[in-house]
Amino acid sequence: MAVPSQPRASLPKGSDPRVRLGVDVGATLAKLAIAHDGRVDYRLAPAHGIERLALEVERLAPDRIGLTGGGAGLLTRHLGLDTTAVSEFDAWGTGSRELLASQGLATGERHLLVSLGTG
Repeated sequence: MAVPSQPRASLPKGSDPRVRLGVDVGATLAKLAIAHDGRVDYRLAPAHGIERLALEVERLAPDRIGLTGGGAGLLTRHLGLDTTAVSEFDAWGTGSRELLASQGLATGERHLLVSLGTG
């Protein structure tokens, strides 16, 4: 169902070993960020197969799930798990800071974040 994993990002040493999942359910694609074992894996999946996506999420058995995007509510209704709704703008801002920090590029200065999606 999912497109092969995308490049991985490392989490800081001493990271939580539990599985945490963030899913952005868009009109065409669902983008998954799976944090586990000190790293983050990225996957893409078709957003139109919401039942299959729900099964994939449940198979990952995450301890925490954050959902965003236009299809987040629909995915929530198909899951038998607790989820947290996250504003896309908050997710983008927090994610950009985390990625910059993980690469040693965070300066604390203001920066411009550009979205190429329709959000």
